Amino acid sequence: MRVVDLIAHEQFVAATYRREASNRKSKNPALAAQLLEWAKASERRVEALRTGPLFAEAA
Repeated sequence: MRVVDLIAHEQFVAATYRREASNRKSKNPALAAQLLEWAKASERRVEALRTGPLFAEAA
């Protein structure tokens, strides 16, 4: 799997978590907050993939 594929996947996951958080915010704010935290974690992984040493040569 290429780095760009990993980045695209994490971006998709973050967007999905955000969409679900938006849908559930009024009925279950605790779950919505957790989903937003997971989205932030996905974004941190994207940043690590872009700048980290693991894939520096492939980026």
